[in-house]
Formats: sequence, C-alpha cells, structure tokens
Amino acid sequence: MKLLFQIFCLCLTIIFADAATTSVTVGGQDYTVTYESTSYDGNASQFQSTPWWNDSSLAQSFAQATSVRNVHYAYQTWSSFVDYQKSNSSGGSVAGTWSTSSTFKYAVSAVAVPAPLPILGILPVVGFLKRMRKRQRA
Repeated sequence: MKLLFQIFCLCLTIIFADAATTSVTVGGQDYTVTYESTSYDGNASQFQSTPWWNDSSLAQSFAQATSVRNVHYAYQTWSSFVDYQKSNSSGGSVAGTWSTSSTFKYAVSAVAVPAPLPILGILPVVGFLKRMRKRQRA
C-alpha cells in the first residue's frame, strides 16, 4: 500500500511540475540547468542567485551550450526591463531585452554536477569503511 501511494505521489508531481531540466557543459564543468515558464517579477531573488547573473558573457555561454530551444538566461535588469541571452538549440544564442512582467521559459537555477570518483580514488574510502566496521565489531 505504501509503495502504491508513493507511485501515485510521484505521478502527481510529474504531471503538475512546470520545471524541466537540461544538462550543459560550460568551461569544462557540467551543470544541470532547471528552467520553467515564469516572469522576472516576483522571482527576482531566484534569478539573482544564478551563476550568470550580472555576467552577460557567462549567460551567453550557458545559452550556447543549451540544447533546448528558447531557454532565456536573464542576467540583469534596469527600470522594468530584463536583459537575457536566449538559446537557439544549435550552439548559438540571441541577446534580447523584454519587460520584467513578460512570461518566458527562463533558466532559474544551475547546479554543478560533481565529477565521478576514479576507481583508484574509491579504494581508500573502501579500506577506511572496512576498518571502521572492524572497530565497531570489537
């Protein structure tokens, strides 16, 4: 019964979620970028916490690395307008300015994806865990 309830909740989350994600590589670092249909108004703090905020060239790099069409990377505001770089899904981007109240598909967060540990880097961790288990048993 618990499993059935979890599956039901997962289905509802997927159905009602507005946000989507895509993977990009910028400057040799992999990121998971979340984007959603929203406006700048009312979400200013979310936009201002992105790594490309106040950096038009970084916003352009993210837009060019995005394989999803029309994702807007807002990087600054002035008066009641927002400047952005928009992805074109083929390695290019377009700069633009629009009203802060306009709704577009905006990138709202980027999380750096850690590099996988090499096999040799895992061995000391495994050895440490074995020693810890021996100590606990003693």
